[in-house]
Amino acid sequence: MSKTRTWRLAVLLAGGMSAAAFADHRGEHTKPYALTLDAMVGPSGTDVVFKVSAAGGQSLPVEAEHVLLWTSSGRGRLSWVRLFRDVPLVDGTGTLADLSIPAHERVSAVVEVRIAGSRRMQVLSANTVAMDRPDLRISRILAPSEVQVGQVANIEIQIQESRGYRGATFNVLLLEGGAVLDTVSGAVIDATGTTTAVFAVRFESSGVHALTARIADAVPAEYDTTNNEASFEIRAGGVVSANYSLSYQRIEGEFSDNFTVSTLTTRESPGYSETRQTDRESRYEEIGRHETFNYSATSERFVSGRIDFAATIRVDGLRNVTIAISGWTPFSTSGGEDWSQNTYQAYDPDTDAHLYLDSLQTARGTSTVLQYSRSAGDYTFHSSGYERFWLTVTVTDPVTGEITTTTDSGETTASDSGTVASGMFLDAFQKIQMAATISFGGTVVGGWSQEHDVRMTTIDRAWDDTSERPGQTVHSWGYERRTYWDAKGDGVTSP
Repeated sequence: MSKTRTWRLAVLLAGGMSAAAFADHRGEHTKPYALTLDAMVGPSGTDVVFKVSAAGGQSLPVEAEHVLLWTSSGRGRLSWVRLFRDVPLVDGTGTLADLSIPAHERVSAVVEVRIAGSRRMQVLSANTVAMDRPDLRISRILAPSEVQVGQVANIEIQIQESRGYRGATFNVLLLEGGAVLDTVSGAVIDATGTTTAVFAVRFESSGVHALTARIADAVPAEYDTTNNEASFEIRAGGVVSANYSLSYQRIEGEFSDNFTVSTLTTRESPGYSETRQTDRESRYEEIGRHETFNYSATSERFVSGRIDFAATIRVDGLRNVTIAISGWTPFSTSGGEDWSQNTYQAYDPDTDAHLYLDSLQTARGTSTVLQYSRSAGDYTFHSSGYERFWLTVTVTDPVTGEITTTTDSGETTASDSGTVASGMFLDAFQKIQMAATISFGGTVVGGWSQEHDVRMTTIDRAWDDTSERPGQTVHSWGYERRTYWDAKGDGVTSP
């Protein structure tokens, strides 16, 4: 565009003519380009962005040789005009930054570009209204004030557009210090609208975690970025809960369990016959008591290295039985490229208690299992038994017809009795509860179970039964006069 033509255009504009009226409309079908215009008002000025687009695979120009830009009021009165030369275009887009154009002014442009691959020029025109850039701010944070170590914390960040003229796309970051914990990418908001970014984080250490939510990478860029951050805190407790199950049983009283089995078998063949008879008897009598207690817990927290174990069994809400192991190290450690496993075990002969811990970490997840079991007994017993057999064989000589009969027999007997005392009784009558924790690196896994009721059942019965089938007779008899105390339950531990 020549200087003379440009100034002629400025004069025409001053006379109230539009850019569209000035543009040369002859041969529209040979003009491959179209123009769009946007004017974004910020606190330091207005950025005018014009974009040249092409149809039919036409290459885009890399420069606008002349850009005539002017503004007008609502009544069409010209208020501002400027001419720009040799404005570079990136992918057809050019930007004229920090112009003194107030909001709500009508902005018009005439852009002269050279058609790529030719000497021909094309004059393009477009109009728009200057509007504020979007202004995003964090309006609300919903987050727990406290979670357990290893527990997922769900966090909601609400974002609002406050200028009211444009929407935007943007990212939301959740940071602790300079580390990015999580990101929501490509969030979209409308003018004056709201949207919510949702995060899920898990803290692996106890203490107060200072977090920051930050709006970033807004498109188009924002009017004000000083309100793009908000800080808050979440306290991670040092106790990681675990899923548990427990069972308790104590039996007191006396019982007797006895049986005899008589078996008769025969076998016949020409000149040969065999008869076998077997009698077996077993008797058992006992008076006294037995007790077993089993507890298991599972967690998704990986356990390794030197740890401390502590447990308390609370009986009837009053009496505590404590167990502790300090500096417990694994007796077996193994692993590979994407997995690791640690196994711990211990035994207490005084309480006849076995303790076992296995922690496995793989690419699919982590599983830690704790098992504690103990038993006690104090009873007197007597057992006896025998096994007797008789074998009779008859053989007939096929030549002489002589008959020979032989008889064989045998007997085995057993007898045992005594008093057995092992372990230490808990003697729960009403309730039982257990706290079991694994401590390492400032983290505690486990906690208290619920209180579980102990239920009493009394059994007084006797039996004397005989059953027969071909070649066998079974006789069983005995009695049971005992009292059972049972408790069973499962749940999630609490600190």
